[in-house]
Amino acid sequence: MYASKIGLACTLICAFLFLGFKTLSAQQPSTTPDELSLGSIDFPTAASGEAQQEFLTGVLALHSFWYPEARDHFSKAQELAPGFAMA
Repeated sequence: MYASKIGLACTLICAFLFLGFKTLSAQQPSTTPDELSLGSIDFPTAASGEAQQEFLTGVLALHSFWYPEARDHFSKAQELAPGFAMA
């Protein structure tokens, strides 16, 4: 009787560990904010088109603590629209 309880406990522990690791591995973040769903914002500026989209991605990355990626998107927005002061 004691052995069956130990066997049941081991089975349950293994099942919980397997399910826990499977859940954790499914929640691994992407490596770049472009691949990661950062959400959406409505932030109108004087820029339009691709420069505006780069700027918005930069703002979303900035607020998600992706500082190097935010800088890269702001730089790209500045390249696309050199007079875009917000970038």
